[in-house]
Amino acid sequence: MRLHATETTLARAKKARDAGAFAGALREYLDLGLRQNAAIEQTTVPGPLRPAMEPVVYMLRRMDGHARGVLASMATGDGIAWEFHMGAMATLSIPLDHGLDSAGLRDCGSNQS
Repeated sequence: MRLHATETTLARAKKARDAGAFAGALREYLDLGLRQNAAIEQTTVPGPLRPAMEPVVYMLRRMDGHARGVLASMATGDGIAWEFHMGAMATLSIPLDHGLDSAGLRDCGSNQS
């Protein structure tokens, strides 16, 4: 639920062109996502789901690296790195959603996007 509330805050800040509110909401959104991904990555996957989940966990780890890159670039004011990491996250989100859907986790995949 906090993730959806943060998405709403992001949308409002973007519409209002409030860079400070947007940056704060983005930090919170990425932090929540990193925590959610860590919980998924640390969960033991049952044997029958392992083939479907291994690529998903791999992509989550890649997303984590880019999320950390966004946070670091925000801290240093590096707009070029910020754009790179945000673009990479957008590119990875499509196959990630498909992978989660394939594993039967639509509420984590395409139903969230």
